[in-house]
Amino acid sequence: MTETHIWTMGNAAKTYCLRWIAAEVERRGEDAPLTILDLGSGTSANFASFLEAYPQVGYIGVDPAAGACDVARQTLPQRDNIRVINALAYDLYGRVITEPVDVIVSFSVLEHVVQRPRYLQTAYDCLKPGGTFLINYDSGHFNPNRDLKEKLKTWLSPWMARLGMEGHYQKFVREQDFQQWIKQVGFELIEAKSFNTQLKGLHKRIPAQYKEEHQRRWLAYEEWLNTVVTDYNDGDAFLWLSRNFILRK
Repeated sequence: MTETHIWTMGNAAKTYCLRWIAAEVERRGEDAPLTILDLGSGTSANFASFLEAYPQVGYIGVDPAAGACDVARQTLPQRDNIRVINALAYDLYGRVITEPVDVIVSFSVLEHVVQRPRYLQTAYDCLKPGGTFLINYDSGHFNPNRDLKEKLKTWLSPWMARLGMEGHYQKFVREQDFQQWIKQVGFELIEAKSFNTQLKGLHKRIPAQYKEEHQRRWLAYEEWLNTVVTDYNDGDAFLWLSRNFILRK
């Protein structure tokens, strides 16, 4: 595969992470396959074509929505090294995940997690020593220009979570809190980047025949932006809709 291959579209952070994983798979070769744990995997659509291209890669998707898990099981390749588990992503190791994995991903999930330090601890526990955690989370839900429905959902979600409806929860992730949590858990911070400028919204308007080319140019532009705009604070959250981190155990 080429370095410019696009595995998923519509989100620069996810595209960046999948390209990073593909490079790691290529570096290892077929004799040293890796296993990916996808926390909050949804329908696993991000990995459908990726797993077709790399049959040596193992995949475990975990999501609390039974319907999404059913779709994932129908969408993903039917192989012994691919599993989809319907569960909350807390305290998985030793209960659901019996062997540590090489790579964990968490795409656009943390902003919906109620017990965030516990979630990050779960990721740490499920990784092999030296393993990599690629996590991004979004702030677009909290944009002051969002519609009334989204604002009401943000306001009501903590109360709904108390009643056991965690799936509807959403709360802004503060940079300082996240940095503190990963330090407490024991992760080493390898890289921090910001993605998904307003080009994310524009992507929906691009004609289908040009979407892949737009995704490629969009990612390249935002990667360049990260080399010249290196400072970040919570006030930048509506310029960059996603924060992206590479962490190591």
